[in-house]
Amino acid sequence: MKKYLLLSILISIAIVSCKKSTVYNPVEYKESDFMQHSKEEGKKLQQVEDQNILKWIATNQKTTFTKTNSGFWIDIFQNNENPTAKELQLVTYQTEIQDFRGNTIYTFEEKGTQKMVLGKTHEIRAIEKAIRLMGKGEEATVLSPSFLAYGLYGDENKIGKFVPLIIHIKLIDVQNI
Repeated sequence: MKKYLLLSILISIAIVSCKKSTVYNPVEYKESDFMQHSKEEGKKLQQVEDQNILKWIATNQKTTFTKTNSGFWIDIFQNNENPTAKELQLVTYQTEIQDFRGNTIYTFEEKGTQKMVLGKTHEIRAIEKAIRLMGKGEEATVLSPSFLAYGLYGDENKIGKFVPLIIHIKLIDVQNI
């Protein structure tokens, strides 16, 4: 009998002690707010990088850079009047990559001679878009903000995230395929 009494007391205590739990609705996630914030931060970063690139250009007046509609600056050497490379052409090129402190990140030898079909590549946008402005045998220097280079992730090797780059390009050959 004592067992039943003790058991009923324990059950009664358990029932009385169980309050109705309060259910909280999850915090509402608004994708539009996140996207708007992300765009604003991206614009701020781009403005800072653009200002730094312009300062760099001002101190390196031996070359003349032109800002492109794509958002990078380019100086093409040896304008040889060859037609510019076009969509779906096979291009052979070499690149050397530096940071704005003058440190060489990748040499022409490290990167080697590369080939790509314009419009069908995984190359960074600054290089692909610059090659479209060049003709066979031309060389160019490209000043690229990070969003046209390796952006948020870097190259997962030597280039960190949000690093603007100086890219030297030699366009060796352009072929129709």
